[in-house]
Amino acid sequence: MDSHTDSVLSRLDVVETGRRRRWSEGEKERIVLESMAGPRQISATARRHG
Repeated sequence: MDSHTDSVLSRLDVVETGRRRRWSEGEKERIVLESMAGPRQISATARRHG
């Protein structure tokens, strides 16, 4: 690596985001359809379902 790459890659922070969520195929389909159903923002649906 050159000196520029070394300075850019000198620090790596790992952020714990909690447990990984698992949804059944039916739950995934319901969430996607809900996000597409109306004028609501997709991010609002995502927040509601964690």
